[in-house]
Amino acid sequence: MATASFFSELRRRHVVRVAVVYAVVAWLLAQIAGLVLPTFSAPGWILKAFLILLALSFPVALALAWALEITPEGLRRTSALPQERRAPPEAGRGKRLLNAVLLVVLVAAVGVLAWRQFAPPGVLLTAAAAAPAKSVAVLPFENLSSDKDNGYFASGIQDMILTRLADVGALKVISRTSTARYSAHPDDLKSIARQLGVATILEGSVQKVGKQVLINVQLIDAASNSHIWAKAYTRTLDDVFGVEGEVAQKVADALRAELSPAEAEAVAAIPTRNPQAYDAYLRAEHYENQALETGNFVVLDSKALAAFREAVKLDPDFALAWAGLADAQITQYFHGTDISEGNLADAEANARHALDLAPDLPEAHLTMSYVYRWRAHDYVAARAELQRALQLRPNYADAIAALGYIECDKGHLVACGKLLSQAAEIDPHNSRLSMYLGNVRLDLGDYAGARKQFRHALVINPRNSTAYARLSHLEVREKGTPDAGLEVLESMPADVPVTPPVIMEHVSLLLMKRDFAAARRIASNVQTGEAGVFQIFKPFLRGLVEYAAGSPAKARPFLLEAVKWLQAKAPDNNGQVQFYGLLGTLEAMLGRADASMQSMGKAQALASRATRADQLLMQSYLARAQVYLGQPEAALDTLEKLRAQSGGPQFISTTSLRLSPVWDPLRKNPRFQALLHDPQHG
Repeated sequence: MATASFFSELRRRHVVRVAVVYAVVAWLLAQIAGLVLPTFSAPGWILKAFLILLALSFPVALALAWALEITPEGLRRTSALPQERRAPPEAGRGKRLLNAVLLVVLVAAVGVLAWRQFAPPGVLLTAAAAAPAKSVAVLPFENLSSDKDNGYFASGIQDMILTRLADVGALKVISRTSTARYSAHPDDLKSIARQLGVATILEGSVQKVGKQVLINVQLIDAASNSHIWAKAYTRTLDDVFGVEGEVAQKVADALRAELSPAEAEAVAAIPTRNPQAYDAYLRAEHYENQALETGNFVVLDSKALAAFREAVKLDPDFALAWAGLADAQITQYFHGTDISEGNLADAEANARHALDLAPDLPEAHLTMSYVYRWRAHDYVAARAELQRALQLRPNYADAIAALGYIECDKGHLVACGKLLSQAAEIDPHNSRLSMYLGNVRLDLGDYAGARKQFRHALVINPRNSTAYARLSHLEVREKGTPDAGLEVLESMPADVPVTPPVIMEHVSLLLMKRDFAAARRIASNVQTGEAGVFQIFKPFLRGLVEYAAGSPAKARPFLLEAVKWLQAKAPDNNGQVQFYGLLGTLEAMLGRADASMQSMGKAQALASRATRADQLLMQSYLARAQVYLGQPEAALDTLEKLRAQSGGPQFISTTSLRLSPVWDPLRKNPRFQALLHDPQHG
């Protein structure tokens, strides 16, 4: 009788109903956490701790259901209520409330199940079904050497194995840029695999003691956390060559990825048999990766190039090292640390020499594509080189992205976006790729899409200062006020490097606000230690601020310093539109009309065979120069032409026209006012 009474009381107090509701709610919360936490790269222990908390809270919920009762006055302790005020088993507010909660939760649960079932691939990053069975990510190898300076060797071995795997067309292989953020032996492989969209993970460690090398590798099924294959390689530095090919072949065999004869030959190829040259190459690659990850290209100049040159000196037939040297020189050119014709010519010669030694070397074909694109402006040849690189290495995200950049160069923004998105599938945690995708969305006028990409770039790399500058530009362009952009820049964490794009954006916004004192302080504090074109950044900014503040005389010595540097470099420059456009603008600010138009003529001639972005940039420089030279009608002609083109507003936005001091001489002109009220351009 007591037992029946107890169960009757359980029903009356809705303890069973609370248990059902709690179980469904807990399941729903667990599903949502499993979807959301990996998207933000949360450590695996957070999800585990959350699930434990849900389990521990279950008896607490049951105890509360037993001890408390819902009354018109709110929750009351059951023991404190008279018998007549206690709700009967099948009535009361508690039953109605729990039924309503259960209905809502069940609807939500059905929604989550439908989302997991029908979400498109790539949107639901945690959906294991979206990962092909023949897919792998190579995580950073652990350096077990007592000498921590040998970290470059472990990193290099990982890189070489990953490169060999990327040569296998039947495999999906994630790029190094996206795996570099993880630790060597993370706890939650399943979560990482979901983030990267792969089914398997390759882990490894390297121990180097003197001339002895021990390499341990293991291929893991991420879904079951079980080993598919593992092996230890004990070698000396004299015979370590070829381990990467052996590992790649074993991984391909384990995943049943069949290699073509050409792929098998590429995977088994040994790049050099000179241990000193091999070591120098691994150091060079390590330094170049450091430069790309940190943005400190002084490291590239001082260390990577020297190590590449050491490698080819030790082994003149080391094709991969020649290609690496050419790639480092191309990187110098792109990032402005050496924009000389001599540097670009050397890069071409070194890439061609690499191809003479190894005609099927994908790295050399990629570098040659950039030579054709930037030195000869030959897009047909550049595309052919990239297509050849992708024939040789189907998982080459850099080559796919380079094809996208060519489409952007030609103004084919939709095609560009598709190719960059394709590259991002192989390299999902590449902050630079996400930022470039943001630029494409901004060019297309898709502010929401651009904002999403810029913010994603910052989630991947919170120290990507250029992404902050681009996000600031976006906010200003959309909201029409410099304060919106300044809020973005002021939100930058203290450890984010203050790079030239951030400084330029900051000064431009302060000039829009006519806060010349603050702009002057920033320009005066610019560090002059940067290499290449950044050497003129400080005098250029100081001249710009003083000129905008209405003090051409104070601006003059700074402008003269910048012009002198540009003129000295002009004969050795490879004809960058930005170089001559800036020179022509500064000469216009000095009142040198003939010299300004001569430089602008060179820029226009170069732009006619260069990228679409170069052509738009040239028009923005020309419009400014025409204003400085007192040619308002010519400046308005140029502005109208620029603004009428897709992507033109990115160079001179409506907010810039409305607020920048540059355009003050045009403000009362009806044609200028019409530009400010054009609804089609932001």
